[in-house]
Amino acid sequence: MDKQSPQVGLGQPDDLCFMLYQLRDDLGELIYGLETGTSTRRQVVAAAKTHLEWVLKELSDDNELD
Repeated sequence: MDKQSPQVGLGQPDDLCFMLYQLRDDLGELIYGLETGTSTRRQVVAAAKTHLEWVLKELSDDNELD
């Protein structure tokens, strides 16, 4: 979870798939941490917000290209 979210250009369908797969994997790790007690609720919420903000920014940047 300490890794930086990669910068993805969403110009190609594969790029969007990669971003969504990465989000799915990251959220899965957050769920696991919460369920096992290795992460606190506060940590999970903060990390989830970070990941979702990344996705929203990428999607927003992609819309500006249209």
